[in-house]
Order: sequence, then structure tokens, then C-alpha cells
Amino acid sequence: MPEVLPTPSSVMDRLGLLLEPFRDTDGLTLTELCRRTGFPRSSAHRMLLQLVRVGWMRRSGTTYHLGPKIVELGALAQAHDRIHSAALRSMYDLHRETGLVVHLTVLDDDQVVYLEKVSGAQSTDSTWAGQRHLAEDTVAGLALLARRDGTHPP
Repeated sequence: MPEVLPTPSSVMDRLGLLLEPFRDTDGLTLTELCRRTGFPRSSAHRMLLQLVRVGWMRRSGTTYHLGPKIVELGALAQAHDRIHSAALRSMYDLHRETGLVVHLTVLDDDQVVYLEKVSGAQSTDSTWAGQRHLAEDTVAGLALLARRDGTHPP
């Protein structure tokens, strides 16, 4: 049985903990979410009901999914991201010239976050925007770590 951690006291900490497991899956039941977060069932259920009401989550049967409002916020964040906007045209050009998958990634502490992916219909690459990996486990992450640590010339 997983170790039960104390429930964070801050509303934002609890919200972050509740939403985090949805990174890895399309949907979760209340039981699965409680198992992953350590939240008491009643607390998790109450928070989910509130998130469904405001559109951040949606419920399909017994399964909860990220809702349209949270997807919209993610899309707006991407649209307002200057790095993303500046790189997108070059990413399409590079993909068109090489036929290869092109990723836009950034470092977030020890992880690399995929902001965008440009690929063709035949791509077998399994990455997607919003995905995270330990930086040391990806080529993009290793390149970014080397640049950050000054081991690669400017």
C-alpha cells in the first residue's frame, strides 16, 4: 500500500496535486485519483465536483477528464508564449526540408517540457506538447543542460 502523505493545506497546492496525475492519462476514476494523490475520498470528490462545475474537469460515467476550460487555458498560454510564436515557422521549415520530427523544448528544473512538435502523418514519434521527461533522458534535454551548464560554446 502506498505511503499516505499529509494533504497540503494550501488550496493551490491541493489543486496542483489533484491535477498532476492527469499528465499521464486521459482520465481517472475517483478511486484511482485518491490512490495516486493520497487525498481522502471525500476531499477529492468535493474538489472534482467544483472543478467540473467551472469547466476545468469533465465527468464521463465514473471517469474524470481534463475539461474544456483547462484545455483552453493551456492553448492560450501557448498562443501567448513568445518562444513558441518565434520558433513555430522555423520548425515547419526545418521539418519540410528534412522530413524529420522537430521538437520545441524548454528546461524546467531537471525536466524537459515539450512545447510543440511538428511531424508528418507517418511519424512514429510518441511525444506530444505538454509531455515531460527527465532532461538527462532525452537528447534535447542533454543539449539544453549542456548549454545551461556552460559546457557548450555560445
